[in-house]
Amino acid sequence: MLHYGGKTPKRHYAFSNSRHVAKLNAGKLTGWAKRKRALESLGQGTKLVDKYVDSQGKARWKGNKELRGSENYPAKFGCKLVELFDLMKAEKSGLPELPSDLPSTEEIFESMTFEDNWSESWVVEVCHYLRGGKHLRIPPSFVKLLPKRL
Repeated sequence: MLHYGGKTPKRHYAFSNSRHVAKLNAGKLTGWAKRKRALESLGQGTKLVDKYVDSQGKARWKGNKELRGSENYPAKFGCKLVELFDLMKAEKSGLPELPSDLPSTEEIFESMTFEDNWSESWVVEVCHYLRGGKHLRIPPSFVKLLPKRL
């Protein structure tokens, strides 16, 4: 992410059916060690983890408060994704052809069952959580399709 204006050289991987995703690669990062030392000497270095040795003498690392801030993508990276979006969308790599008689969203939703076939995925609990949200806005056309109880 350093190539895109991030504070650290945090590596990311992108997987896609589109060949255009490779354009996110800004090349090999060079000079980071020297730059890091210079920033640290000015008191501006960003450490994402704290290193320590546990009671058995094993080296360990744990994320510190700076790690949370590294979860946000730099704006320059977002702009690059926007730049690539139309190229990737136009390519339609791996996208199956839609049927000509595609039912409406309400019809698709109405045909669904609300049985919990995958109890280990906790879908019912997720639905309870979502429906408990005070800012949840369900379109009126869907309200009648939802079960009263799960």
